[in-house]
Amino acid sequence: QISDKESKSIETFLKSLTGTKPAVVYPQLPVSTEKTPKPEL
Repeated sequence: QISDKESKSIETFLKSLTGTKPAVVYPQLPVSTEKTPKPEL
């Protein structure tokens, strides 16, 4: 059983998790050439 104070703390924490997510920007990899090493499988 959790107290009212603990319940309010949990509620406040969970509400702080809402919002817009930042955009994920992936790096642009260089173009592969014949000299590009092949992955080791």
